Amino acid sequence: MLILATGIIGASSLSSCKKEGCVDPKATNYDEKAKKDDGTCEYDTLVIVKPDVEGLTKIAEVELNNINTNVGIYARGELVTGYNTLYFAATDPETGNVIDDGHFEVSPMMKMDAGHEHGTPVLNEVLSTVDEKSLYKMGVYFVMSSMGGQWRLDFEFHNHAESGHQESTVNVEVAEPSDRISGNFMAMDDSSMLFACWVMEEDPIVGMNDFTMAIFERENMMTWTPVNDINITIEPEMPTMGHGSPGNVNPTSIGSGQYKGEVNFTMTGYWKVNIEMTRNSNQVSNGFYFDYTL
Repeated sequence: MLILATGIIGASSLSSCKKEGCVDPKATNYDEKAKKDDGTCEYDTLVIVKPDVEGLTKIAEVELNNINTNVGIYARGELVTGYNTLYFAATDPETGNVIDDGHFEVSPMMKMDAGHEHGTPVLNEVLSTVDEKSLYKMGVYFVMSSMGGQWRLDFEFHNHAESGHQESTVNVEVAEPSDRISGNFMAMDDSSMLFACWVMEEDPIVGMNDFTMAIFERENMMTWTPVNDINITIEPEMPTMGHGSPGNVNPTSIGSGQYKGEVNFTMTGYWKVNIEMTRNSNQVSNGFYFDYTL
């Protein structure tokens, strides 16, 4: 019995002396001296974050091979005269993973059939951060459609991880929308050439809507200066029904040429938003309006 007890104690002692740890050589914390797995093994995990482009329309796709980057360009729908939000997705061509350590520089340009070129106003010409959908976002105010010329996006992406940058150009088509959401006119007070547009981030609904418009002065074919000193009064009406709407808030300047207010559409149908602009008590526009069919 003494011999048997001694053997049991020895076996128990040997078992308890086994070192515990990670015994998987593929793990980052593998312990070659461990004899018993204690469940603590850790592994390198590549987390793939892809851009969320659900509900967006792809405008173009470009491979920037020199800096190991694919670029996708998206919009909410077709590009139109007036305000458009563009979304740029920069991804690794092998994994599809988002490249968020970089920045874009974008310049929209129009090459007219007559031979000359001109630019157009933009919001955020340099895109240095991604939004919650892992997209670089910018606003473009196309001052005309593609009739009579060809629009293109000249852009450069800086991939900071690759310590490099590469330029590219894509042609885009800009259509004339069915609704009047922008217009060019000569200011009545100083004869400057102005462009005004409805900055529509989402389709309007029945009820109260944020109403933002932007105004720029055309200094020359390449320079559009934001105008921030205009007083704006809006008056929506349904011409076919003979009534307007209550509770509208006149847009006021928020900088960068933008003016923000609220507009109330009380029912579906054709709406006309009459807009009066003054500056230093002098009239700037005459009969300017936007319209939209809800």
